[in-house]
Amino acid sequence: MAKIKSLSTDGVDFAYDHYNLTREEFVNKATQEFGPYSVEFSCALKEYDDIQREIYSICGETYG
Repeated sequence: MAKIKSLSTDGVDFAYDHYNLTREEFVNKATQEFGPYSVEFSCALKEYDDIQREIYSICGETYG
């Protein structure tokens, strides 16, 4: 379980570091970093989408 939590944290950290990219750029970069079917990729993409929704709810526009 600790291994999965570590992988998930890597994905979340990646999303916070790259939230200002477009979704297409983010997906490409995350795929290169983690691979398309990895735990890290899935967590990064979910967190990226959550960040974008939160920015939209505050500012009325997405950042990336």
